Amino acid sequence: MRFIVEKVCRQGDRIMVSGRTPVGPLQGIWQNREPPIVRSGCHVELTIDAPHEAAAPRVCAPATALAGDTVVFHGLCEEADEALYYLRFAADWLEMIDISAISTPRKAGDLISFSAPVDGIKIYPYTL
Repeated sequence: MRFIVEKVCRQGDRIMVSGRTPVGPLQGIWQNREPPIVRSGCHVELTIDAPHEAAAPRVCAPATALAGDTVVFHGLCEEADEALYYLRFAADWLEMIDISAISTPRKAGDLISFSAPVDGIKIYPYTL
């Protein structure tokens, strides 16, 4: 997914970044030795540790939002199997979350909301 860097700060040995995705804000731990350049764009993938089900969204399309030190994700379920939900956020952004993180069973076409603390979100840059 495309990520536009808005803020970079060091917290001990971690590089925390904030920025924008195609569907809203995102914050997490940068997974590269070199910090990104503010106002630059790059492609990233995420690892989201310990997602928790969030309240039903007031939105009807994929989105992200910041709530203090938490990122709230609203993704469109493309598919589900016995272990994972495959959630679409943008044409180039698909996340997989453990089916056990969501208490109510969902199916393709449903909007699924979950949240994760920013220190549980790892942001990996990559080159196309």
